[in-house]
Amino acid sequence: MQLWLRRVITHCGQLLDSAGRLIRDGDYMSASVEILRAAYQRLPAGAYAVWRTVPQSSGRGVTRFLAAAKRAGVASVAGMYLAAARLEEDATWERFSAVPSEGRQARDLDWTVRRGAGEDVDELSATRDILKISLWATVIQDHSQGARPKWTGATSDAGQVRSQYDGARAFLEWLRKH
Repeated sequence: MQLWLRRVITHCGQLLDSAGRLIRDGDYMSASVEILRAAYQRLPAGAYAVWRTVPQSSGRGVTRFLAAAKRAGVASVAGMYLAAARLEEDATWERFSAVPSEGRQARDLDWTVRRGAGEDVDELSATRDILKISLWATVIQDHSQGARPKWTGATSDAGQVRSQYDGARAFLEWLRKH
């Protein structure tokens, strides 16, 4: 477990060091992509290792992570994650407003099925989960540093990237203390 956590911390540290250099150079879009790469899976994986919890679903990744943070009594970690992944409530709705119609339909179907199965899920949670899923195909697998659709979470807005970076850095420091 400790070896895995050290690897996560090292990898995230490298991504965030790279993001820091990109921010200093004014390349905010590339910095944002590096931060999203850390926030997509690695930072949450580190928290799961600390909590000795196995993630339950990649399709419900955000919902499950926030629930795990709540069970562990560390709401601050949930906030750091939401900032790093650009999934705070306002950012989520801003991003979702730019999602293509097939993404909206996928979210609506997912939300309907989850509620029909008795899951206590709200629209914000279902929306965050579908945005995280879309991130895999558009940012994580595509290593080009070109323009990104607004809904991926990658941004060239300096203030948003700095907030994203601060959230990811705080999350990483929390992992290092554990």
